[in-house]
Amino acid sequence: MAIQGSLETIKIPELFSLLHQLRKTGMLTLVSERDERGFIFYRGDLIYATAKDGSQQLGTFLVRLGILTPEEIHPETLRPSSTGAYLGQRLVESGRISKDDLDHAVQEQVMQLTEDVLSWLTGAFHFEENELPFAIPDGTPVSTHSIILEATSKADEREHIRKSFPDLNVILARGSGENGEGAVVADSEKGQILRIADGTRTIEQILFSSPFGEQETAKNLHELVTQDILHQVGIQVEDGLPPPVPELYGLPVAPDVPGKLFSVFNGDDYQIPKIAEIVCRDPILTAKILRILTLSSTELPRAKMSVSALVEQLGTFRLRSTLVPEAIRGLFFSRTQSFWRECWEHSLLCAQLSERIATWVEYPYPQEAYLAGLLHNLGVFILMDHDPVVYRELVMESLHNEEDIESLEEEQFGISHTKLGGVHADKWKFPRAIVLAIKAHHRIETSTQNPILDIVSVAGGIAENSGMSIGHLPSAESQFKHSLKRLRLQRKKVMALVNRVPRAVAPELALERDL
Repeated sequence: MAIQGSLETIKIPELFSLLHQLRKTGMLTLVSERDERGFIFYRGDLIYATAKDGSQQLGTFLVRLGILTPEEIHPETLRPSSTGAYLGQRLVESGRISKDDLDHAVQEQVMQLTEDVLSWLTGAFHFEENELPFAIPDGTPVSTHSIILEATSKADEREHIRKSFPDLNVILARGSGENGEGAVVADSEKGQILRIADGTRTIEQILFSSPFGEQETAKNLHELVTQDILHQVGIQVEDGLPPPVPELYGLPVAPDVPGKLFSVFNGDDYQIPKIAEIVCRDPILTAKILRILTLSSTELPRAKMSVSALVEQLGTFRLRSTLVPEAIRGLFFSRTQSFWRECWEHSLLCAQLSERIATWVEYPYPQEAYLAGLLHNLGVFILMDHDPVVYRELVMESLHNEEDIESLEEEQFGISHTKLGGVHADKWKFPRAIVLAIKAHHRIETSTQNPILDIVSVAGGIAENSGMSIGHLPSAESQFKHSLKRLRLQRKKVMALVNRVPRAVAPELALERDL
């Protein structure tokens, strides 16, 4: 059973309490316009929380709390798991942390993420009953009611603590010739806190490590600083892990996607191929799934570089955890997407054409060509989301005055869509062929010869000559001819392709491709 609704009709504490009373097991997804959180319940108890924000993920909490160093945690986050074990499980199994350490970090993460959502003023939720993809932690779980009460109390405590210590990343240590240190008895609270403040721990880590509770510890720390016994010796600049790469989850998917996803999710014959058919028509949704896999170092053989293979690699639980927030955001936080229709239709047409051209020229990876055509204009969607009205006007100006679209983008936004999309694709570790298509589809003649680039170029040329262009490119015609020559294709033959590919935005037309 799935339930969903707005947080304006039911508050988060009430929602958590309802799931607790009904002893539900499954995933609760909370979504705002630009953020999302996941909470996993087991028989009504809240046992795990997730966030796509890199600063709120488990690895970061292990570092922030001083359990591991950034150098120790980073390789683990990149190492793929042959058993499907999650990060915490892998760390315990490898002996890097103890089970108690993991429990502490998970509890702190659950508490922090619960605190965060308690402050949300708007949002939407979706709860779905399903089996959990990992073993339930040993021991008696903390009740959901206790977590809500403690999170509320901690939020108040944190507010009070921040009045004394606005920056919890400050590192404290004893100075030389401390005033009044003799008055500190070694076995007193202050004495024990002094031993923790060893010049390597931040205030946040001292609060976590102290046995006296955060508020009492903060009070003692403040007195020790005021007495000139403890001094600031540095600030922890890094947040535990390398700076998180830009997120994709804020970008909206096609307006018709949420309804289609829920139609499949709520059907009796839920099948991954049906999800793949929806995903393969939307460049942003495809990019989001590809990003999850590439950043987790999942092996993606070129021979299986298809949307259906990407969807299958995620698995049912991760797939639903990824797509449900997209569906909720689209239903409850739909945004004006000026010029979205034209951009989407252009990308989908280029994908379909690229796959067919790849088959013609016997390129060994036609599905890879489809992905390259679908994602080549990723930077356009990012710029469009930044300011849809301005970007539409920019494209219209480019077409009307025959001005180079990239020059206008540089002038308006400080970066072109090819550079912006390429920067993100590199950071998201997209496959080389996809990155090349994103970066260089406007610079074919100056690029190193690569079949995938010429395939996307020809697809773009067909779209351009069919009146489906995203801005003006002065070299478009010469690039089209150049790529046709390198692929040994005739212009008349490839132009006839456009009549065999259905217009992407016609909902009654099925996508002509094998999934």
